[in-house]
Amino acid sequence: MVRRIRRAILTILLVSVLLGSSNLSADLTEAQNLLRNPGFEEVGGWKIVTADRNDVADPRSGVRAHGGQYSAYTKATTISGDGYAFVYQNVSVPISSSLEFSFWLYVKRPELPFYGYIKGFLTTSKGRFFDVGIWSDPAQVKPNEYRYQMALERHDEWIRMSVEMGKYWINEAKFPTDDTINTVSFGIYNGLVYDLPKNLLQLEVFFDDVFLGPSAPKSEPQFPWLVTISSLVGLAMIVITVLITRHRSIRSESKDHARCGTGTDRF
Repeated sequence: MVRRIRRAILTILLVSVLLGSSNLSADLTEAQNLLRNPGFEEVGGWKIVTADRNDVADPRSGVRAHGGQYSAYTKATTISGDGYAFVYQNVSVPISSSLEFSFWLYVKRPELPFYGYIKGFLTTSKGRFFDVGIWSDPAQVKPNEYRYQMALERHDEWIRMSVEMGKYWINEAKFPTDDTINTVSFGIYNGLVYDLPKNLLQLEVFFDDVFLGPSAPKSEPQFPWLVTISSLVGLAMIVITVLITRHRSIRSESKDHARCGTGTDRF
């Protein structure tokens, strides 16, 4: 009987594990990235724009990387005035509520506070902007722009910025959904402030593992009640097995005592 119970327990536990693993694999389904060369590991896919020759935009820098061996490097100087550097690519992605926008960035600690911004942003065919990043000055946002601002809490290490872009586009920005993203850009702006006795000479930032696409679906267990019941039944079976084993052990000990007592009476 104990063997049968054990076989039943193993069967139930196996079913539970299979159901749990199937749901786990569904949760770990990777979302589809609509960007080309999002890890900057390959040559091509990205274009660059800078203020002048003192600024740098390198879409395949081997200095450091979050994943792989390469990242996008940007440097903006104030040698000849305001500096900026961007990497960008052209896309055609219709606006939808499921879109997610994320990227990793590494900001080298500057010698002085910078005046400008570090951001990833989307532009659309109808002239709207969706910005995600860090701004030194909370400047007034234009009517055709939405700004998702985050704080820079750490320098000299990789940090992730992520936003459910589609939901914010619809619920917060109140922009129409009949629009299409046509450009995705990442970069920095380092402004020259003439009133300051000394300006930040250069701002350096790396971008890596950028993402634009529908969020990965997180499926719920198809049979959560079955998993719960099987777990409870398995636990009950284990308790029953322990009780039966203890009962047999007690009976065996009683028989041994009885035999010993019988043998003593013979003497």
